[in-house]
Amino acid sequence: MEGAAHPFEFSGLISKDGKMRAVFNLIEKVASTNSPVLVLGETGSGKELVARAIHERSLRAVAPFIAINCAVLSETLLESELFGHERGAYTGAVSRKHGLFEVADKGTIFLDEIGDMPQKVQAKLLRALESKSFRRVGGTRDVKVDVRLLSASAMDLAVAIDNRVFRKDLYYRLSTVVIEIPPLRDRRDDIPVLVEFFLKRLERAAGGRRVRITGAAVDACCTFHWPGNVRELEHVIERSYVLSEGDVIDILDLPERLREISKAPSADALVPLEEIERRYIARVLKETGGNRTRAARILGIDRKTLYRKVRMGQINPTGSPQGQKTT
Repeated sequence: MEGAAHPFEFSGLISKDGKMRAVFNLIEKVASTNSPVLVLGETGSGKELVARAIHERSLRAVAPFIAINCAVLSETLLESELFGHERGAYTGAVSRKHGLFEVADKGTIFLDEIGDMPQKVQAKLLRALESKSFRRVGGTRDVKVDVRLLSASAMDLAVAIDNRVFRKDLYYRLSTVVIEIPPLRDRRDDIPVLVEFFLKRLERAAGGRRVRITGAAVDACCTFHWPGNVRELEHVIERSYVLSEGDVIDILDLPERLREISKAPSADALVPLEEIERRYIARVLKETGGNRTRAARILGIDRKTLYRKVRMGQINPTGSPQGQKTT
C-alpha cells in the first residue's frame, strides 16, 4: 500500500501515507496494554507525539504523562530527576525531592533519546523495571510505583549495544513493542498535507490571518530532503508565514537551502552526473552538520561508501566546498 487517497488525522498526527497508517494501527493495538514501547525515528520525526498518542488512548490517560530528554542532563542530574533524592544526598540537596517516576505514578513516563542515558542510570532503570520499585538517591527504602514506560531513540541502539554503551538486557526490557517512524523524505506525499495543516494552525493562532502557498513553493518543499523531518518543515512554514509580506508564500519566502535545491540547471549549465552527486553529498553533509551517520542514512548508502565518495570527490567532511573538480 503506497499511500491513502485522503489524509487522516490521529491524535494530532496527520498523514496520507500507508506506512504511517501502519504506525497508527500499532498505536491503537498497544495503547490498551501496559507493555513497554520503544519508538524509533530520526530527530524531528514525531516520536513524542506517538508516545502521547499511546498515553491518551490508554486507561492511564487521566493520570500524568511525564516526558524527559535523557540527552540534556548529566548523570547525576538525570538520576535525581528520574528517581528523586533524600535530604543531604549530596551538596545542595537541602530537602527531599520526588523524582519523575513518583510524579508519574499510575500514569506514563516517556524517556526520549534513551540511547544517551549514562550506564549507571541504565542499571538503576533496569532494576526499577524489574522490581517496579526504586530508591531515591541517598535513600535506603524502596519506593513502589505503577508506571508505564515509553522510550524513544534516534540512535541505532544495536550499534550502541555493540559499542558497549547501552545495556542489552535493558534493551530487551524496553523493546517489547517497537514502533518505527519513517523519515519525511520516505513519505513525500505527506509534505503538501503537512504544509496545509501547519498553515491552518498558524491561521487560527494568528486570529484568522490567512496565507496561501504557491505551487512552486510546495514543489520546493517536496524536493527538499528534510534532515530535521516534520519538525524542520513546521519551523520553515512558520518562518515563511511570519515573514511573508502579503497573503501568499512564494518560493522566495522560503529559506535559501530550499530555494537552492529547487533550482533546475539551464541547458548551458549542465554538468556530469558525478559532479551532481558530489554537490548533493556536500549539501547533505552541510545540512547534517557533518554527521556522517545521518548523512549516509539520508543518502541511502552505508558509512563506508560515504567515506569513499567523500575522499574520492575531495568533499569537505563538513559539507563546505573545497573547490570544483575539473572535468
